Amino acid sequence: MTAKGGLLRQLEAQLHEALAEGTEVVEVHGFKVHIWRTPDPFYRNVAVPVRPVSDWPTAIAALRESFARHERRARVEFFAELWPGLETTLEAGGFGVEARAPVMAAHHPAAGATGPGPPVELLDASTPLEMLRACLEGAAAAFHEPTAILAPGELERLQDGLAKGTLRSAVVRVEGAPVCGASLAGRGAVAELLGVWTHPSYRRRGLARAACVRLLRDFFAGEGRTAWLTAGSVAGAGLYRELGFSACGTHLDCADQLDHAAAHPADS
Repeated sequence: MTAKGGLLRQLEAQLHEALAEGTEVVEVHGFKVHIWRTPDPFYRNVAVPVRPVSDWPTAIAALRESFARHERRARVEFFAELWPGLETTLEAGGFGVEARAPVMAAHHPAAGATGPGPPVELLDASTPLEMLRACLEGAAAAFHEPTAILAPGELERLQDGLAKGTLRSAVVRVEGAPVCGASLAGRGAVAELLGVWTHPSYRRRGLARAACVRLLRDFFAGEGRTAWLTAGSVAGAGLYRELGFSACGTHLDCADQLDHAAAHPADS
C-alpha cells in the first residue's frame, strides 16, 4: 500500500469509530450500516464499506433493505481511492453521488495570523446549556440545516462529547453571542476538523481561521498526530491549505435515488 493509501486507512478508521458512536451498527454483506435513533440528523444514518465482496449487487440490495427496515434513506460514505470501482457499482445499483469533496490532512500545528486575533473560547463540560444551544443554532443557520443540527438530542450529544473528550469545540463571540465555531471530533492521534461555521454578517474577518488555529494547536500540543477534513468549498479548501492541510484523497457521499419518497413519507 502506498503512503497515501496508508494515511487514508488511518483516517477511515477514525471515521468509522466516530460514526459508530451512539448508533446501532449492523454488518451486511461487506458494509457496516449505522442507524441513528431518529431519521435526522440524516448524516448519522449511513453505511460504510468494510470489506470487498464478490457480489456487489446482492450486497447493495441487502444494504437498501437494512435501511428500509428502519425507514431511512440508504446512504454510503467512503474514500474513493480505497474502494476503486465502488462509485460505479453504486450508481449501477440506483445510488447517486450527492457530495464529492477533497480529503485533506495536516500533521503539524496550524499557522496563525500575525498580530492579535479575535478571542477564541473553548467549550467544555461546564459550558452552560444555553451557550451550547446558541452555538448549535448559529451552526444551523450558517449551514441552512436546522432540521438536522437542531434535531432532538443534539444538544445533549454535544454536551456528552465535550464531557468525554471525543469532541473539542471552539467559538468566537461578539457581544456575548457566538458568531463562529469549529470542532475536532476524535480522541487519540487522529481527529476530524468539522462543523466550521461563521455567521454571514461576520465572514471574511479571520474568525474561522482563529477558531481552527486554536483547536489544531491544542490538538498537536497533546497526543494529536493527524488532523483531517473534507473541504466543502473552494474557499474552504484555500483556508485549510493556509493552515497546513494538503489533499490526500476524495470523499464520496452517495444516496439511494430509487426509493427516496418511501424513505421519507413525510416529504411526499
